[in-house]
Amino acid sequence: MRSVRCTACVLMLILVAAAGCQKAYYGAMEYVGVEKREILVDRSESLRDSLYRVRTVYGMALERLDAIAAPNALSPELRYEQAQLLYDECADRAAELRSDIAGTEDVANALFEDWIALNRAQTSESTRAAGQQRLDETREGFAAMMRPVRSAEGRIVPVLAALEGHVRHMKLNMDDASAATVRSELVRVRPDMTALLDQSQTAIDAANTFIHTMSRQLHRQKVGE
Repeated sequence: MRSVRCTACVLMLILVAAAGCQKAYYGAMEYVGVEKREILVDRSESLRDSLYRVRTVYGMALERLDAIAAPNALSPELRYEQAQLLYDECADRAAELRSDIAGTEDVANALFEDWIALNRAQTSESTRAAGQQRLDETREGFAAMMRPVRSAEGRIVPVLAALEGHVRHMKLNMDDASAATVRSELVRVRPDMTALLDQSQTAIDAANTFIHTMSRQLHRQKVGE
């Protein structure tokens, strides 16, 4: 009976994933005992890891582009190809971060909606008050994580735009002069890059704090059960 139930749930999850319905997905996960809190922890960890990859890839981007544009390092065609690959990698990391932000916020909102409904259904005033306090603390903890995360996401924009401009310049002007121009202009990007890297680390630290708090909640809940 258990194997039939697990098989049915796996099929349900596949269908839900294909349909892209998050509400149905959460319901299917709860059916097999995975609560929204656990999903939120998992997605927060994915979000933190995306931030780490952003910090790693962008942290090396200017040095890599400088090496690509170095005199006599590559032919103009290879310079452009390598610069385009670098830009694509940075753009992919930005898209990954946006996706992880959306997924984390979605499950958090679903969790908070359920929590509010559960509190309203409590008949004991003291129980309702205690539940509301825990909800408020969790929502504030989530907001404290998302503020630097959103700030880091926003700081990607000028850096990525500058990289795109450099790549376009190399594409339109395949000569040594264009490469020299790109190298000389990299200094203008450094302040934005430094701000992005610093804010990404702040967001990573905030994510770790929230993950730790939520993991403790889950542990206390399981011990209580």
